[in-house]
Amino acid sequence: MEIHDLKLAICLMPLAVTLSAAVPDGYVVKADSAAVYLDWGKTSEVKTGDTFLVYREKGELKHPVTGEVLGHAEEKVGSGMIESVEDKFSVGNLLEGQGAVASGDRTRIKENQAVSSPAPVSAVSPAVPGPKELWRSDPLPHEAIGVALGDIDGDGKKEIVVAFRDQIEAFRWNGQKLESMGVFKGHGYGNYLSVETGDPEMSGHDKIFATLFIEGVKRSRTIVLEYAQGAFHETSHLEGFVRAVEHADGKRELLWQGLSMARELRVIAPSPLEKSGKGYREGKPVKFVRSLNDDQLFGFTWGDWDGDGAEDLALLQNGERLRLFFKDAKWSSSEGYGGTKADFSWENDATGSVYPRLLNWKPVTGKMQLLVPHNIQFSPIPLAHLKIYKNAELVDLAWNGLDMAPQWKLAVSGILADFGIGDVQKSGTPQLWIAAVGAGDKTVLIAYQLP
Repeated sequence: MEIHDLKLAICLMPLAVTLSAAVPDGYVVKADSAAVYLDWGKTSEVKTGDTFLVYREKGELKHPVTGEVLGHAEEKVGSGMIESVEDKFSVGNLLEGQGAVASGDRTRIKENQAVSSPAPVSAVSPAVPGPKELWRSDPLPHEAIGVALGDIDGDGKKEIVVAFRDQIEAFRWNGQKLESMGVFKGHGYGNYLSVETGDPEMSGHDKIFATLFIEGVKRSRTIVLEYAQGAFHETSHLEGFVRAVEHADGKRELLWQGLSMARELRVIAPSPLEKSGKGYREGKPVKFVRSLNDDQLFGFTWGDWDGDGAEDLALLQNGERLRLFFKDAKWSSSEGYGGTKADFSWENDATGSVYPRLLNWKPVTGKMQLLVPHNIQFSPIPLAHLKIYKNAELVDLAWNGLDMAPQWKLAVSGILADFGIGDVQKSGTPQLWIAAVGAGDKTVLIAYQLP
């Protein structure tokens, strides 16, 4: 049973039941991982947000005496939620499945239930004060794509590395503000998609792993930079993308993902990044509690949000729907998250994306929490190839036994390009750092004190 169903069964009482419009049973036209295409169009009266069942007929039910056909036996295959409705079809997102959904399976709209009063006693209102702003930069004349915090000069203190669209720049705190440590452009490089820091060699200072996409040859590349004697030095490069991901025990790991050379966009499964001679290579693929979509570039992390000592997985399915996989249960968000401008073009106008960062952190007291970004599109209808954002928010979530409930939400003007946590200001406590992109594609770096 999905935890959403359990929550509804236990908490939402009393209920005011509102029947949705009489939508006839339909069919699955196509199933593509968690996305299903259904034959309900606009004339069917189906609506975005409606929940549906997927089932299969398993033969007639006949009365043993009269022989009358009473109906058909059914096998439940899964359930989901309508994401969008087009003229002649609709698109749904599977939230639960007992088997593989296939073309030809039957579909039925569930009855919608609306809560009257009282509110669920299990819901956690954002009662924790949100982060307090400590400092913000003047607008920087470049569009930020990624942010990484690390000790790149080996002085034992963290610096900020920012991937702008066409360059890499590092900043250190001088006691009052961030000051630039230098810029790396590189011959022929552009269209950076992400940046990370890490120290696979255990050398005492972090390397910079900056990922970009080379449009002309349709290849992704990660360049490895070392900061020494006041300048950047490119020490090696490798094909593919690199992302730093944390585990439940706090261990930070660099993971690698690549793209297949097929005509259709296909993503290779994540692997640990390993040192190999003077360069790096991918290790054995990471084993997950569930398989990832073959178009998912990162957008996941590990943690122990329910506090049972077992490692849980959080991921942004399709880059927008948050899902958590616990030891004995799973949970899906009813709200949308994610949103990103770290996109690149593939064959036949296909677009790929590096999914947004998820970051776990643990306050001095209390359970581990999960930070999830949400860039909110200007259009209420998601547009795959045109992403225009009006504002953003960073949401802090904690497990309350039934739900990942918001502890606080941090409103961000413009686009939330990326974020990280670290003591860049050398105050003894880590700060939350955000790169926000506003008018004219200019970037502002903002530091916050965590609650």
